Amino acid sequence: MMKEKEKQSLDLPISSLTKHYSPENKLLLSCIRYQLNSATASDVRDLLKRDLHWDILVSNAVRQNVFMLVYKTLKINNSKFIPSSVFERMEIEAQKRMTYNLFLTHKLFQVLNLFAEHNIQAIPFKGPIWAQLAYGNMGLREFSDLDVLVRPQDFSKAKDVLIEQGYYDKNFGANEKSLGEAQMVLPDRRTNIDVHYKLTPRDFYLQVETESFFEDLQTLSLLGKKIATFSPENSLAISYLQGTKDSWNSLKRICDFGRLIQTYPEANWQEVIARCQTDENDRVFLLGIAIAQTYLQISLPEIFSDKLKQFPEVLKVARQHKEYMYHKNMEYGYIFFIISLWERRENTLWSRLQYLLKIIFRVNASDRELFPLPDLLFFVYYPLRIVRLIGKHKISKEKISSLWNLFKG
Repeated sequence: MMKEKEKQSLDLPISSLTKHYSPENKLLLSCIRYQLNSATASDVRDLLKRDLHWDILVSNAVRQNVFMLVYKTLKINNSKFIPSSVFERMEIEAQKRMTYNLFLTHKLFQVLNLFAEHNIQAIPFKGPIWAQLAYGNMGLREFSDLDVLVRPQDFSKAKDVLIEQGYYDKNFGANEKSLGEAQMVLPDRRTNIDVHYKLTPRDFYLQVETESFFEDLQTLSLLGKKIATFSPENSLAISYLQGTKDSWNSLKRICDFGRLIQTYPEANWQEVIARCQTDENDRVFLLGIAIAQTYLQISLPEIFSDKLKQFPEVLKVARQHKEYMYHKNMEYGYIFFIISLWERRENTLWSRLQYLLKIIFRVNASDRELFPLPDLLFFVYYPLRIVRLIGKHKISKEKISSLWNLFKG
């Protein structure tokens, strides 16, 4: 745990963190922090008395996949301040999400039993596992799919087992080798299972060996059933890898990492760092820590409070991340190309440009679903992808200018 003096150097009151934010974003951040015990009921109630645009608050919570965290906080802290029509809709939505969580959890039990019958060791993570592991409550973490890790030699067999049960590969094998996973879906599209044999894509800045993850497990009680999942250190490592891989593109990713840090205060961080196959001077690793602390104001292990003092540029980027999200309200997917650029340890303008172009022209499942084309015309996806990205992220001159400034460093 940090010493008090060190904690004060990083922790700031909510008022200073959210000085320029809209009331809706201030309340969103406070609701999340309340669930992580880093904001008080008074913080939330003071904001509830403001003139709020409830549609904006709810929409942002849904978009960032933290609706359940916000709903639970509002329900506890004087829902009388919330218009009855808004709260009724939120209650209905919360019930839907909780029902879906339970539905997917039972699907997970079925799939794990199925794999066990075929002698496939499959370790679940994220989804209901982290809902219980990190939050201790199935109603605080929402999820829309399931994730399991299998050994590379079992990957094809695991897919075949699911196909026999009616699943199909959503991407028909596209990018399977580069991503190290397959998205298996039932025809009703209510059940999505990501079967991984790698934890990071091929072009990620870290390449992680997975065999050791199978050797260090813990048992979790989930809805009365005993489930084997990854150890605290491995869970922290995977949460970091997932967040950085996605450029910390949602508050959900940040909350997961922050909550796991809180859940395991005695974790062996040297082992976590080793599992990620990096070192404690890796600025990108420190950036993940700094982003969690900047958003959530959680206490950090002493090793990281000391390290962040040595790398002030890391804290600067973490604050930029938060400022762009809350103040300018730009979409994560566009803004934090800069995080992906940071993932390149080379710091030259040319290396950054190369990596940026790789991201821009990386054709994915969304492109192929929107524009189904035969393999012979695959090259057409590149210009179509540019058009899709411009439309999706509403890229304006301001956004291009902001990205260029960040890009130059």
